[in-house]
Amino acid sequence: MANDFDVIVIGSGFGGAVTAARLAEKGYRVLVLERGRRWTADNYPRRPIDPWIWDQRKPAHCNGWFDFRLFPHMAVVQGAGVGGGSLVYANVSVNAKPDTFDAGWPPEITYQELAPYYDAVGAMLNVQKVLATSGPSVLIF
Repeated sequence: MANDFDVIVIGSGFGGAVTAARLAEKGYRVLVLERGRRWTADNYPRRPIDPWIWDQRKPAHCNGWFDFRLFPHMAVVQGAGVGGGSLVYANVSVNAKPDTFDAGWPPEITYQELAPYYDAVGAMLNVQKVLATSGPSVLIF
């Protein structure tokens, strides 16, 4: 591949897509690399037999958009496809609880440090609160 790019962004999820867009707006030549496929209205999984699961060990056979990673104290679900995590999160925005950062994080990463960014992202995405008739409220964008 020729060196025709100023920046290469890995992943087309929330962070990658916004980063690529902002850099391109500033005139940089940007390449976005995504490991998953582009989903359309025609091939988006809907039925139980559709390709939901991504498996990095066998992507030719398991190339859905849910990539599950299991760890001793945490399970992570991430997107594998154009759009990244937005495929998984289904337009739901949830801020971490302050006590999430009490253990296991570098001391510089705190809820207080991240709070302004939660607000900025919420404003950029026009997050709206949906009041539930029972249970907690949900934020959508």
